[in-house]
Amino acid sequence: MSAGIILLYSNNRIAHLYYSTVVPMKSHGIVYGKEGTIKVECLQCPTDMWIGEKHIEIPNPPSAESFNFCGSAGLAYEAEHVRQCLTQGKNNYIIPTMYRCL
Repeated sequence: MSAGIILLYSNNRIAHLYYSTVVPMKSHGIVYGKEGTIKVECLQCPTDMWIGEKHIEIPNPPSAESFNFCGSAGLAYEAEHVRQCLTQGKNNYIIPTMYRCL
């Protein structure tokens, strides 16, 4: 199964999304704007991005576990943080550093 999706936003903004469960595709995202471009290479668990010509790298925290897939360490880190919030009765979470850089 695959699809191409076009989302239309106010002020003539457009998003093009593509996915496939049949064909292997890169998992990356590019945002084009009036002031430049943001590129993220691995959307499942981004550890670096390019904002224009500036490269920002934020590695996953070290883990004693071994994982089968790229980005699994970051997913485990995020899931553990959500678990901690839920067990403490919190319904909000800390925004990861990478997203604060935007």
